Amino acid sequence: VEDLEIEAKSALSFLIDSQNKDRILFEKESDLKLPIASLTKLMTAWVVLEHYDLSKEIKISELSSPQVMLEGKLKEGQTFKTGYFLYPLLMESSNEAALILSNNYEGINERDFVALMNLEAEKIGLSSTFFNNPTGLDPEESGTELNYSSTIDLVKLARELLKKPLIPEILSLSEYSLYGPELISTNRLLFDQELEWKERIIGGKTGFTEKSGGVLLLIVQAPKNKGIIINVILGTKGIDQRFEEMKKLVEWLKTAYQW
Repeated sequence: VEDLEIEAKSALSFLIDSQNKDRILFEKESDLKLPIASLTKLMTAWVVLEHYDLSKEIKISELSSPQVMLEGKLKEGQTFKTGYFLYPLLMESSNEAALILSNNYEGINERDFVALMNLEAEKIGLSSTFFNNPTGLDPEESGTELNYSSTIDLVKLARELLKKPLIPEILSLSEYSLYGPELISTNRLLFDQELEWKERIIGGKTGFTEKSGGVLLLIVQAPKNKGIIINVILGTKGIDQRFEEMKKLVEWLKTAYQW
């Protein structure tokens, strides 16, 4: 099998087998610190799960961010249980949901929340990770540091998130409308009927900004149920390329190794 050529700036494919042993299957610049756009929201979700009561109700108040306006599915004055906001956060990559969770819960403000994000990153051992906001949006002010991480750190975070059953459940959903307006996942691979390995997808998270380019994390069942594979791609040139690069990676893994 020929070596895989990945155009993204960084990529990592990480197998965790049924005995919880792990190995790297593919690696390109896995320690490189890069902006991660909305993959940030994986840590936003982690902080909520670690520090919030998901059954507690949150009433949506006006957002103070000039970059994010309350419009569409989440409106000022609405009340939902805290756990509901994880669905738009992770499925539709809702910046509104990220700001609501970081500003509307028991007196916590965004600065407190971001401090918790960095504290949790340190606890997990994410040595190449930093958060400046809970959304992953490029900051408007010049000189403000971007949220950044590495593919190896994001694999570590995903591994922890897999221990929380609600997270893979949400990340696997293509559509959801139990408690409010219909949510549609931004993970296009969940809708790709031509993918022969579509049924092996456990879940994924997308991201894109002008400065980060396209980013994507995808967790799949290994061939022949030999474990799970966490795949991360950072720094593709466009929105579409992140999906094409990921497909190329997962398809290469099937033939490059004997399962």
